[in-house]
Amino acid sequence: MTALRAEARLGDVLPALKHNSLVSVNVLDANGYCTVFMNGEANVYDNEAVKIIVSKAAVLKGTKDASGLWRVPLKDTVSNPTTDTILINRLSPHHAINNVYELPSTEQAIRYLHAAAGFPPKTTWLKAIRAGNFVTWPGISAESVYKFFPESEETQKGHMDRQRKGVRSTKDKSTQETQLTPMQREHDVFIKVYTQRDVMYTDQTGRLPAISSKGNQYVMVLCEIDGNVILVEPMRSKADGEMQKAYLRLLARLKAAKIVPKKHVLDNECSEAMKALIKETCQLELVPPGTHRRNIAEKAIQTFKKHFIGILAGTADDFPLHLWDRLLPQAEMTLNLLRQANARPTVSAWAYLFGPHDYNRMPLAPMGCAVQIHDAPEQRRTWAPHSVDGWYIGTSDEHYRCHKIFVKATRTERITDTVFFKHKYLTNPTVTPEDAVVKAAQDLTKAVQGNLNLKGKANMEAIQKLSDMFSVAAMEHKFNNERLQPAQRNKQVQRNDIPQVYDPQPAKLEYQREQRVPLIVESPMHSSHPRVQIQQPSPRVPSTNTPSQAIQKLIDAKPKKVR
Repeated sequence: MTALRAEARLGDVLPALKHNSLVSVNVLDANGYCTVFMNGEANVYDNEAVKIIVSKAAVLKGTKDASGLWRVPLKDTVSNPTTDTILINRLSPHHAINNVYELPSTEQAIRYLHAAAGFPPKTTWLKAIRAGNFVTWPGISAESVYKFFPESEETQKGHMDRQRKGVRSTKDKSTQETQLTPMQREHDVFIKVYTQRDVMYTDQTGRLPAISSKGNQYVMVLCEIDGNVILVEPMRSKADGEMQKAYLRLLARLKAAKIVPKKHVLDNECSEAMKALIKETCQLELVPPGTHRRNIAEKAIQTFKKHFIGILAGTADDFPLHLWDRLLPQAEMTLNLLRQANARPTVSAWAYLFGPHDYNRMPLAPMGCAVQIHDAPEQRRTWAPHSVDGWYIGTSDEHYRCHKIFVKATRTERITDTVFFKHKYLTNPTVTPEDAVVKAAQDLTKAVQGNLNLKGKANMEAIQKLSDMFSVAAMEHKFNNERLQPAQRNKQVQRNDIPQVYDPQPAKLEYQREQRVPLIVESPMHSSHPRVQIQQPSPRVPSTNTPSQAIQKLIDAKPKKVR
């Protein structure tokens, strides 16, 4: 650095760059130096000693604007530098994206797609990925998910179960060692024949914690055995009319997929009107009274509730819970993408009914996340903002690359293809080395503009102060306990006079010093150890007896020897 001129060695002190200082190329350029980045090296030359000879013209050429930033043109003829050029050192926003393709790293893409899939557990997601259920999702592979799988709280809130018994048991398992003889390898072929069952099970969930804006409070869950499909329909109540409507809607969806069940199994608790309706479509079978576990829909309800609770836990903090029923279509889709069909184990349950899912045609996003959607010019006023606030409630299966958004202002649904997503896994990522570099770049920008970014430093100082306060309090508590332990172990020593600490008022209170009294501690065990005499100064005690409301400290005072 000593070879540079004094003007080129000027820099800014940044708190976040204690170990990796940055050199400004703009400063070098302004003071007559040429910086060449090539083959992993950076060489700085004096402009008077540089002569560049090229065989072809530059493939990209930019200029430096009045603010000191470098701009590269987006088209051949630049009429407006603001719209026709782009900053070469511009950072993409980290708190929001338009789609998954704009995410800067594989780790953030995995986080985004994991939220879009409904926060599934790691083993479940990896099994579905290896089966080819997410082959159209961009950047998804078993290796990348295994490496960057986000340990999210939403997954635990939806899928955490009680610890299984017998795991790493401490019981003595005395087993006899047996010699295992290796079997000779044969060219065997194993074949499994699956018999088409054409059976479906249905049941209803309990009441949800909030009534939806459409008046729904319950969910009917259907499980079709051959496809291993779980379908859901919201209901207003458990009245016969509502249950029959939900049943007919579920049955119509199965028939649209060319699946016609021949038998319907449900709980023994069923009205006569519901039984008559089912007998018109297929054979009716009831499980034995009091044996609900025979109904496979009970397990389907458990699986769906885990998946849907995780989705609700991952919604935005201001997402209204009365919109829960609008999340059911995409929640049902992502759940069936994680399951394999029984009749065709090589495809997902969703593909068995509705065909393979194409992410490019029907992209998915985290449900319930806050978004900004484009407001068309013919719908907004002249000086109105170009976007409105809303929440993402699902993808549109009837449109090409469109999303369903619930608009905050109008409280209505809107289908649009231009959405700006903001999700907390992207706005508040974990601190990584890349984030430290971004923070340093932001500090550099502030320093160049003349403003020092001390936000991170202030936060660290506040945390350090809190840590020091807790450390001092812990040391005082430990010191007081250690002083009290010898007297507590000795049952013959009594503490009669424990003074209190009073609010100091020098104008009214007078302090008096008492004589020092030796503290005699006898050994708790009847041994030959001599008694120990400890001279302790007596505390300064105010002459008044009025108690204080301040913090009270225990201070040793005249202990008396008891015989």
